[in-house]
Order: sequence, then C-alpha cells, then structure tokens
Amino acid sequence: MNGNKNQAIVFCNTLWFALNFKFEVCNKLTEGYDKLLIIYLRKGPPHSNEKKKTLEKKGVIFFEFRDFLLFRIKNFFYGGTKSILLTFTIGPILLGTIPILFNQKRKIVVLEGLGRVFSSNKLFYKIFKIFITLIYKVVFRICYDQIIVLNYIDYSFLLEDSFCPLSKLKIIPGTGIDSKVFNLNNISKYRDNSNTQKNWIAYIGRIDKDKGFYR
Repeated sequence: MNGNKNQAIVFCNTLWFALNFKFEVCNKLTEGYDKLLIIYLRKGPPHSNEKKKTLEKKGVIFFEFRDFLLFRIKNFFYGGTKSILLTFTIGPILLGTIPILFNQKRKIVVLEGLGRVFSSNKLFYKIFKIFITLIYKVVFRICYDQIIVLNYIDYSFLLEDSFCPLSKLKIIPGTGIDSKVFNLNNISKYRDNSNTQKNWIAYIGRIDKDKGFYR
C-alpha cells in the first residue's frame, strides 16, 4: 500500500452511515481507484454485513479512526498523486484538515445537510453554531478543494454567508423522491385499486420538522 499512487478515502461519522448511505459511492470509487479506505469514528447502529463483505471482496479496507491512527504511523507516505479524501459530517470534516493524518492531493467536503447545529433553536446549538461557522469558513477556504451540497438552500446559504469561494462550491441536485412515481394522483390510484400490490412508505426519518414532518 505504501507505493500505491491511486487511493481514495471515505471518512464518515459511523460505519452504519458509510454502508447504508454511501455504499454506491464506495462501490463506484473501487472502479476508479486502486485502493479505497473507509474510515469511521464509531460503528453506530447495526449495519449490513453483506454490504461490508461485498466491498471487502473488492479490496476495500475498513478502519475505525483509532486504528487508522496506528496505520497512519506505519504508512506515513501512503498518499499519492491521484489520492482523494471525501469527508461527511462535522467530526470527519474537522479531522480531515490535519495534514499529518490526511495528505491527499484532493480534499472534498460533502454536505448532505447542515444538520441540527444550524437549525436548532436550543441555546447549546446556537452557541456551537457560532464556533462551527467560524471554523468552517476557515477550513473550507484553506484545507479543502471542493465543497459539495445536495440542495439549493444550502448552496445559497453557504454562498451568501461567504463560507467559501464560489469556485469551490458545487451542487449535485436531485436528492429526494421521483415525483413521477410518488405523487398524489398515483397514491390515490393505488389506494383505491384493491387489485394492486403496491406498498407505500409516506415518511422515513426523525419525527422532526427539519425532516419535513410536522407534528
């Protein structure tokens, strides 16, 4: 692995998140990179062993962060000319800025949402938001090459509040549901048709207005 010049690292908060939400991304990275490391701070909820085994068969190496620290000491020059780091959530984003641990040529932040730190009205999160905002504005400009968001609201927020230069900010729109399938007309049609075997899931997520659920 020391001599490998074509590596990718996916750094997530939990192994559960990596396998349940980034499995396709990781699978795709194995096609474009010789080696893929998946690093996580903790395991999180129960995860799919089948998905993990599928990636391991393709040569993917999994590290809990504390184990990665030991690996990093033993493989100090593991980065390369085509290496890349993808970080998700606050912890990995901040840790990914440490050059002695992560010396990839390209470093990318993927914000799937700004999270409760930016949306909560609780005093703790309001205070924490001030510090995270200041830190983000520094590391996004200095430590990362690209900031990717998945919706136009976050894109506008980061741009208007000067979190990073426009040249670094990218958007990948389209997350959500297929409105051609999941719409009121189809729901009514399948609900009223006793012959259909369709099952409908109306909502998946926390019981939280920030997730689109209003109590």
